[in-house]
Amino acid sequence: MSTTPIPHLYRSLLRELRLASHKSRTTRNPTVNTHIRTLVESSSNNPNSLSKILLETRDFLRATRIHAVQPHTRHVARRASGGHCPTSRVECS
Repeated sequence: MSTTPIPHLYRSLLRELRLASHKSRTTRNPTVNTHIRTLVESSSNNPNSLSKILLETRDFLRATRIHAVQPHTRHVARRASGGHCPTSRVECS
C-alpha cells in the first residue's frame, strides 16, 4: 500500500481537478471540492481505504487529462479515418 500521507494525496487530487478544469477558479463549481473534503473527513477512521480511494481518483483524473482528445485535433482524426463513414465508402468505391 502507498505510504503517501493523506494531506499530500488530498492536495494532489485538488491539483488534478484544477488542471482538468477549463474554467477559472471563480467560475468553477465549489461543490466538487466540498464533496471531496467531506469524503476525506468521513473516511479518516480508515486511512488505508481512504489512501487507495484518493490515489485511484487522482490517477484516473490525470490519465483522463493526459490522454484526452483535444478539440482542435478532433477534425484531424475524423479526416484521417475517412473509410469509416458511409459517404466516404461511397466515394471510394
